[in-house]
Amino acid sequence: MFLSHTWELREFPAGRSFVAAAEAAVARAGDAVTDMAYFAARDAKRAGYCRDKVRGCDVYVGLLGLRYGSPVRDEPGMSYTELEFAAAGAAGITRLVFLLDEDAVVAIPPGRLLDRDLQPQARQRSFREQVGEAGIVTAKFATPEELELQLLQALQESRPPTGPSGQGMPLVVGEIPQEPVAFQSRAGLLAALDDPGPPDRVVVVRAVTGMRGVGKTHLAAAYARARLADGWRLVAWVSAESKDELLTGLAEIATALGLPAGDRESAGRAVRHWLEAGGQRCLLVLDNATSPSVLHSAGQHRILGEGTEAAEVVDRALARLAGMSLLTFSVDGASVVEHRLVMRVIREQSAARGTLAGTCAAAGALLDQLASSYARSWHKNRAAVRDLVEQVTALYDASAACRDDAEVTRLLVRLRWWAVWFSNELGDSLAQAIEIAEPLLGDQERLLGGDHPDTLAARNNLASAYRQAGRDD
Repeated sequence: MFLSHTWELREFPAGRSFVAAAEAAVARAGDAVTDMAYFAARDAKRAGYCRDKVRGCDVYVGLLGLRYGSPVRDEPGMSYTELEFAAAGAAGITRLVFLLDEDAVVAIPPGRLLDRDLQPQARQRSFREQVGEAGIVTAKFATPEELELQLLQALQESRPPTGPSGQGMPLVVGEIPQEPVAFQSRAGLLAALDDPGPPDRVVVVRAVTGMRGVGKTHLAAAYARARLADGWRLVAWVSAESKDELLTGLAEIATALGLPAGDRESAGRAVRHWLEAGGQRCLLVLDNATSPSVLHSAGQHRILGEGTEAAEVVDRALARLAGMSLLTFSVDGASVVEHRLVMRVIREQSAARGTLAGTCAAAGALLDQLASSYARSWHKNRAAVRDLVEQVTALYDASAACRDDAEVTRLLVRLRWWAVWFSNELGDSLAQAIEIAEPLLGDQERLLGGDHPDTLAARNNLASAYRQAGRDD
């Protein structure tokens, strides 16, 4: 991925620049930006070197602001951004161009937004007009968030078709369980899910019902895996154990589809409208949805840890448990899926043996390390941060029987503080942020006192959530 831009788009807006947002979109699309050291030194390079760098990439992304930029060292009649754009065209590379919206208010100081001299201003206007007349402008942008969503969607749509059908690779969202050991295929039930229904009706919703533990989740997973094999456009698996999990899952789908949505509720509506408008060959599974208002699902936990030796130990333990059908794995092998009844039995037995507190403390320490690692880079992987918030919430719920343990209590206070802070930064889960922050503030006032710095920080986080949610009372 070749990302062409002028320097002011890398520096502004302060805090998170336009280029940082573009790099985040590229990472979310599963791609990588070429040789970032090139951009730091390109103004001293000759034209031939720059053209070679462009030719070495599969996709050209141009972020064109209002500044002309530096003239090419040995071809001063054009800027480096003009040269890179032309080189991509000559090489037949896919070009995605985004223009800074000249009619919008953008967070770039006026002195940095435009060149001081009129001649480079005129050159940049001419360049932008040339690109517009070529008909390859993807979109205009005014904020980093807007650019990130637009670029992510463009990258997903620009991927070349694969397979004999000419359709793109299926988009998979969520953690679809793998087929468990000794799984018994239920051809009749799977065929019933494919039944189109009466000829005068279009069936778009199927309900898989039954008592707990009879295999509803694995039946739905088998159907999802079959649709993946058939090359369906979208196969999404959403844990619906609670409203928060449901909304988080729908937000992840909206992000993967590149749908613009301000908060999780808006994301859910955007996904629904997208499916209604063109949802052919798309599947959305809401796992264990027991109520239209409060939806329930199987528990899903991601394995956290570092080090080769620890990973090997964990892998052996997971393989043994999977062999006894006590858990299974997601299709991509990255997540472990365990039924909530199994989880409940394990928690109750651990509490009875006095080992639950140690387990919760170990899990909390891993989550704390992960949260600290995301503190400066949360915007680069929003889905992972959303998942972290859900992990913190799940650990808090699972630790109900051991909250008198001082270490567990300390970790839970810190982890919930992280969860509120990340939720505020994400800006799409304010209701969840408030739900976590209100009892957290009470706990910190009780444990630390009202004037403790951590208590004051928690109060500030809650106030920020209230303000973003429009609750000024």
